[in-house]
Amino acid sequence: MKNDKQLWELITSNLYRENSNDEQSELDKQLQSKKRNEKLNDSVHSLHVDILATNDLRGFSKEKSWNNIRKEVLRKRMLRFLNVAKYAAIVIVSFLLGTLFLQKAEKGTSIAEIRVPLGQMTELTLDDGTQVWLNSGSTLKYDTKSDNERLVTLEGEAFFDVTKNGTPFKVFFKDAAVEVLGTRFNVIAYHEEPISQVTLVEGKVNINRRSTLTKLHPSEQITISDKHKNMRIDKVNTDFYVSWTEGKMVFEEERLVNVTKKLERWYNVEIRFTEESVKNLYFCGTILKNKPFDQIINAFELLLPVKIQYKHNLHSKDQVIISKR
Repeated sequence: MKNDKQLWELITSNLYRENSNDEQSELDKQLQSKKRNEKLNDSVHSLHVDILATNDLRGFSKEKSWNNIRKEVLRKRMLRFLNVAKYAAIVIVSFLLGTLFLQKAEKGTSIAEIRVPLGQMTELTLDDGTQVWLNSGSTLKYDTKSDNERLVTLEGEAFFDVTKNGTPFKVFFKDAAVEVLGTRFNVIAYHEEPISQVTLVEGKVNINRRSTLTKLHPSEQITISDKHKNMRIDKVNTDFYVSWTEGKMVFEEERLVNVTKKLERWYNVEIRFTEESVKNLYFCGTILKNKPFDQIINAFELLLPVKIQYKHNLHSKDQVIISKR
């Protein structure tokens, strides 16, 4: 063995029954040769008991098994930090194992910044009681010391359940803002997407963009173009824009290219098409976050006239290639 990392990988893969005969023999030899290695083995087994929620990782690479243990260690360190610091009355509950980065600005201000990595989702409660669900690849900034204003800045996707307390609650995204008192709504505003959307579930909201004020009513959605001044309001089924907070995505006659963009963020994978025509196929169905990704893409082959190639990569994102069947 060249280093401890290799030993950790052998022990970890042994827990998930991934070792070959040669690797198992090497592990047995290492454990017999040094008492320190035996202690390391016991430590990993103890940690394994704590992370059974990650489920069996058979079919995954040894590198991914090791990454799950490392993420659990980082998560526990973050939880200890939050318990001690209380971090300006922001309570964070992680849906999945992942790392959240919180920062404070200097010079008299106190800005909480919450970043959700690709492949993760997070729920948090702000100090005014407002609940926020952040989707994969999103960032939320919030001033924790402002008593007479409730201002947040969003990049990505978030669902807000705003507590009514008489003070306006404003969400800034790109070149627009949503202003409410107490209501429930969803905002999609990824910087790489050419449009933004606000979907109102209940209550009323005002959309302020370039000095134009637009009011939304329940079950209405406004679509805002980044490059143009035009804004379009449609009546929608709000379930499609709230379901992701419950760990599922519901699609009704959605272009496949739009579905895969969401899957890329949800599962932190790269999806490519070999033909432009495949992008315009339409998909109907519900995707559950807790289902293995390979099961989900296999379902596409059953429902659509496509072939799918799935490549596991050790040091980069897994890759999915969709072609016409």
